[in-house]
Order: sequence, then structure tokens, then C-alpha cells
Amino acid sequence: MWCFALSRGKCEMISDRIRAFRVALGLTQQELADRLQMPVRTVKGYELGERAPGADALVAFVAAGADVNWLLSGVGPMLRSQAE
Repeated sequence: MWCFALSRGKCEMISDRIRAFRVALGLTQQELADRLQMPVRTVKGYELGERAPGADALVAFVAAGADVNWLLSGVGPMLRSQAE
């Protein structure tokens, strides 16, 4: 697993932010997978830190409302609507 950003002195993983995004939207892993148009095993892999999202997945997360800067670094607002 890789630490993508430090937050308050602790390593924060992209997997943690993906899960936080899903929970903030009130979605199950299956519902998020459906929204992102990807297999649920892929979402589970992201949340478990077994895989990292590539460019296509990041585009899907942005289309679903995530702020890509927050997703990658933990900096800024979680949702694009909060950034505007």
C-alpha cells in the first residue's frame, strides 16, 4: 500500500478517500460500482488498497462528483460541488 498524502500527521491512503467518498454519498460498494460503470470487485479492490485507480477510473470518480485533487492528495473539498 502507498501513502498518497499526509493528513494531520498520519498517512492517508487513496483507498480511505474512496471509501469516504462512497460513504458520503450514502452508497453501497455495488451502487458505487454501478454509478462508475465498473465491476464491484474493482471498487472493493480500491477500498482495500489492493489496486489503485487509473486514469479512466479517476475520470469516472470525477463524473460521479469527486474532486480529483482531493481524491489523489486529500487536499481541498471532497466534492466538486464544494469547490465551486
